[in-house]
Amino acid sequence: QQDVIDRKAAGLRVVDSRELQAALVELEKGIYAEAVVAQNNLQSTLTDVSNRAATIMLVVGVGPIVLIAGGVWLFWFRIGRRINSITTAMRELAAGRLDAEIPASRDWDEIGEMSKALLVFRDGLRANATLTTELAESSRLASLGAMVAGMAHELNTPIGNALAVASTLEDQCGTFKKDLSSERILRSTLERHASGLENASALILRNLVRAADQIGSFKQVA
Repeated sequence: QQDVIDRKAAGLRVVDSRELQAALVELEKGIYAEAVVAQNNLQSTLTDVSNRAATIMLVVGVGPIVLIAGGVWLFWFRIGRRINSITTAMRELAAGRLDAEIPASRDWDEIGEMSKALLVFRDGLRANATLTTELAESSRLASLGAMVAGMAHELNTPIGNALAVASTLEDQCGTFKKDLSSERILRSTLERHASGLENASALILRNLVRAADQIGSFKQVA
């Protein structure tokens, strides 16, 4: 108390301790409020950073899965399925089915180039098959013509012989009629005519049998 009196006497300002205590309390409240706000801001920042980090980790983790799934889809649906179709077409062509459809022949990527090459190969097989058929038909007709010519030659000999004998037999029959119309005919003459008729008949029969055998062989070959 004396000190307060001396300070007042000296003209100095006297501070009330209660006022100072109240000011300190207000200052402490302000500092505490600022600390709470700072802590809240820090907690919010940390939460935001944590959320962003989780999002980044999710993106980083899901990204490869999406890329792998996209790669699988691209390989299977855009590449694998088309390659399987081309392989199936190649197997059909190898089996002789030249009407097989060539897929993806209008695409402009590498698989499309493969399809175009396979299309050219199929068209070549078709042209080769057509040419082979035409050559086989020509060869068959040529063989048939040669066979017919050979058969005609083989038939010409026996039929020609039979015609020659028949012509001679006709002349002999005319002579035989003249001999029969005469008043007297010798036995030797009858025997000569009978022998000639017998020989001529045998020759005609033998040559016609030969011709018939040749025609039977021709029919069997045909």
